[in-house]
Amino acid sequence: MKPVFRRVIQTVATASAFTVASFTLVAVPTSAAHAEAARDSIAESLAATVSNQTPPSVQIESSEAVDPQPLEGGYLLVAPGSERVAVIPESIDGDIEFASGLAVSLPTEAGAEDATQASTGGVVYEGSADQEASLVIMSAADSVRIHTVIHGPRASTEYTYSLEGGTPTLMPDGSVVIHAQRGDDPRETSAEIGSVEPPWAVDARGQSVPTRFEVRGNALVQIVDFDLDTAFPVVADPDFWWWAATTVGCAAEVAALVVAWAKLPSIIAKANKIISSSAKLQAAIKKLGGLKKSVELMRKYVQDRSKLTGAQRAGIAAAAGFGVSMFTDLLGVGTCVSLIRAIAKG
Repeated sequence: MKPVFRRVIQTVATASAFTVASFTLVAVPTSAAHAEAARDSIAESLAATVSNQTPPSVQIESSEAVDPQPLEGGYLLVAPGSERVAVIPESIDGDIEFASGLAVSLPTEAGAEDATQASTGGVVYEGSADQEASLVIMSAADSVRIHTVIHGPRASTEYTYSLEGGTPTLMPDGSVVIHAQRGDDPRETSAEIGSVEPPWAVDARGQSVPTRFEVRGNALVQIVDFDLDTAFPVVADPDFWWWAATTVGCAAEVAALVVAWAKLPSIIAKANKIISSSAKLQAAIKKLGGLKKSVELMRKYVQDRSKLTGAQRAGIAAAAGFGVSMFTDLLGVGTCVSLIRAIAKG
């Protein structure tokens, strides 16, 4: 029987971290079933590496996780109770496609193979030994995380995500806002259709590794500045928020509410009563200019948050953290709730 190559990940358990010590290629005569089992085992190990090294502050809670459903040519993601849909490709050469029309390529610098689904729900692209990087995609109800697992110092320090249907803008805090394109010219943009949180990277000792985004044309590049003192593997993560498909609906709901504002005195009174029950929420809404002004700022945030001042963005985030969803549901702008949660997490 012709031997096939499988990668053996040698692991060393330490008190402080889960560590992948090396990547080794060995020739092993095995059946197709055994080869598939080996791939599954490696996928589980890579998914575990990501889970173990993800900082607690950004861990995906089990209640928020979205399990991918296999389909021809990839995996389907559907966020519960919403129209947010995305498709993850089976091939590393494919794109992640969002219902909003945005498509994001996977970083070919990883040199990874086709996808395998881990039992934990992650979609894993095992990296080739010479390029020493793999990809693990995990999803929550409001975002898709593309983790790069960097196995050694020979790996690339740059990972490129090309965008179609959207144009990236780098924000002062290191995050990225994505606007819909108008026609074929990426410079002609309209409403915001997505965002990417500031990137993070952590090594096997749990130490942060310097990382940042750069925008190059219509591509987003994550740069990971590891060195010879870095403990591998390194897990690096750009987190694409996928609430974009709800932005149009949210903006429409807010617009309708503002037009009908004078005809809804009892509902407005109930909303103000909810606000007054929390001193922190009341202070946050007052700082934004009152309830009506706060709702209008939410609409502006949805359409293009880069046009809000830093103080306004911070004020909306503060209000979200103090229970703003209680009165947004009452006012009939429930579609905005997922957006408000995204602001709070940001």
